[in-house]
Amino acid sequence: MRKKAWSLIISFALVISLTGIALASETTGTLQTGIESGIQGVLITNPTASPVAGTYTAAQSVSLAASGSSAICYTTDGSTSPVCASAGTSCTTGTKYSSAISVSSSTTIKAKSCYPTNNSSSIATLAYTISISSGGGGGGGGGTYTVPSLSNIAVYIAADEKSATVSWNTNIIATSRVEYGLDGNFGQNVTSASYTSNHSLVIAGLTPKTTYHYILKSVSSDGGMGYTTDKTFITDVKTNVTPAPATGNQTTIAALQAQLAQLQALLLQLLSQQAGTTTGTSTSKFAGIPAGFTFAKTLSLGMVNNDVKYLQIVLNSDSDTKIALTGAGSSGKETTKFGSATKAAVLKFQLKYKIAGGTGSVGPSTRAKLNQILQGK
Repeated sequence: MRKKAWSLIISFALVISLTGIALASETTGTLQTGIESGIQGVLITNPTASPVAGTYTAAQSVSLAASGSSAICYTTDGSTSPVCASAGTSCTTGTKYSSAISVSSSTTIKAKSCYPTNNSSSIATLAYTISISSGGGGGGGGGTYTVPSLSNIAVYIAADEKSATVSWNTNIIATSRVEYGLDGNFGQNVTSASYTSNHSLVIAGLTPKTTYHYILKSVSSDGGMGYTTDKTFITDVKTNVTPAPATGNQTTIAALQAQLAQLQALLLQLLSQQAGTTTGTSTSKFAGIPAGFTFAKTLSLGMVNNDVKYLQIVLNSDSDTKIALTGAGSSGKETTKFGSATKAAVLKFQLKYKIAGGTGSVGPSTRAKLNQILQGK
């Protein structure tokens, strides 16, 4: 009988040990019934990127992914580390990933995948080196990009605090885009496809006394994109101290500099025309083009010859078809290379003169119009 009782006690103890059941009389010590991860059945993984980090010769659109995560937080300044909120669905530091990240200059992305109950992965450091050759004006061939530089950023809040005007300048002509929202995910945007170096867009439908996040983007005619980091403004005329954008007779320093450069180019052109009239080596209207010259060749992307330079001179004579405001390809700095910026200017020329089937190459119809302009018709 005693032997059977001890056998029952030992069996009961083994059941308690194997199942992890704690006796009610146990009031001290630590009972571990297994290893808990905090998220049962979910493997915590670091974010992965596509394309992978590395060196590229063109701007990249970087996508992030982390299997099973409830959010991904990231930063792009190379030093700040992202931090997930305790619920795992938002970020306390950094931006919550929602769409591909545009990387047009060398950038280090730091990313962390977030999971519920205050769990997160290690930080993934993703370094992208963007090596883009400058392709200003006619020298833009070979698949290179001209990336605009953004400056003189200003936000003006309307008196009713329900709209804001955002303005900025770029060093080359480019399109305009403002992405904005109540957080770093933005979600709304206003755009203009017109090429300009003096940008101004109006954001309507705002809520007064509210902080908005925004980012500016400008894309050059050959596809190079310049952009800012996440910025903020408050729809409060008393607390928002950003200066109003230039209006009316007001102009920015950059605009004055551009106008001065145009005047200098015009003066040089007039002087060259005067010299050409004396020597008989150029036409009276287009300095640098030999007298009696006519376009007789088909011109297209990648070609290098003097006809391309004469083409650029004609295009730069019209503000609607200018190749570039400054640098290679601009007035007085025309080149012999038919690059992507020259192609973009030819497309504008074909659109202006309603030349059917315009593709950016100079064919018979485009040559005929160019020769009419050369002849002053």
